Amino acid sequence: MANEEIRLINLIEKVSGTRNVGLDDRVNFNLNIQGDDASELIDAIHQEFGTSFAGMDMQKYFKDEGFEIQLRFWRMGKLPLTVRHLLHVIEKGVWFEPVE
Repeated sequence: MANEEIRLINLIEKVSGTRNVGLDDRVNFNLNIQGDDASELIDAIHQEFGTSFAGMDMQKYFKDEGFEIQLRFWRMGKLPLTVRHLLHVIEKGVWFEPVE
């Protein structure tokens, strides 16, 4: 495992409280990082790696804190965000949209 991958997974595990995070885990669905936790994660990645998230629309990926609706309805319109994609963003140094 590369150094950047290990550091990213450690950050995500700290924010999510989840262990054994993998590259194909979806940060917003599988790990349920939302709202303030999502902002905390993006800020931590920026601080740790210097990655720019300018232009990232958080609303495309994360729900707001305290806004509870049924998961199946919430997922409609939200895009998955994988740990692997965040690793590619770190490697590039700037945010870019995932290619589906």
